[in-house]
Amino acid sequence: MELVRVFDLEPDLVADLDAHLAARLRRHVVVRAIDADRGVWAPERTFGATAPRGWLGVLVLDGLLTRSLKVSRHGCPALAGAGDLLRPWPEESGGAEVVWRVLSPARLALLDDRFAAIAGRFPPVLARLLQRCATQAHDLAFHQALAGVRSADARMHLLLSHLAERWGRVTVDGVVLSLPLTHDLLGRLAYMRRPTATAALGRLVRAGLVARREDGAWVLPAAATVPEEPAARLAA
Repeated sequence: MELVRVFDLEPDLVADLDAHLAARLRRHVVVRAIDADRGVWAPERTFGATAPRGWLGVLVLDGLLTRSLKVSRHGCPALAGAGDLLRPWPEESGGAEVVWRVLSPARLALLDDRFAAIAGRFPPVLARLLQRCATQAHDLAFHQALAGVRSADARMHLLLSHLAERWGRVTVDGVVLSLPLTHDLLGRLAYMRRPTATAALGRLVRAGLVARREDGAWVLPAAATVPEEPAARLAA
């Protein structure tokens, strides 16, 4: 573990404070941070089976993870990236099996009881953290709504557009999405099997609605629109 200046790395959290006070917090508030390498991540090995008393959670500073909640034999992943606030305690999974996987090396800030006591003195900081939780809840609601889109092409394009809005980078060629997203992962995020996902992506590429760069990044042209649901619908 190492110590990091969390407000210096996440200045948005103190953006609503007086500039002098924000600068002080950025200089002096430190928290512990851990690194998580690619592969399966087991939070209980670091934190134990119960939530540490008084902690707000774990803030993702960098990297990309998936959280897959398994019901019966089936699981659906959710992405977590820089800026997301997690509470990866096994006791908060409701008894369902949860599998965490690190897709790109992650750095996680531990918002412990000491940080919670500091943040509690500044309601604008707590409001910013709550807004991030609300954004994550909106993302989950979006994915639930996505399951009701019956066209595989439209569903995949909506997913890529949503991810690009969150993690994309605007360029002259369009919005570039540089995430380690395999066809299998995109399929599971879009509620379809990998062959169906591959076929849908191929049709979107041929239609000019998305493009794939040699480095693996996806590009969504600025003028691209969500395809209408065709008469012949695909079963995911």
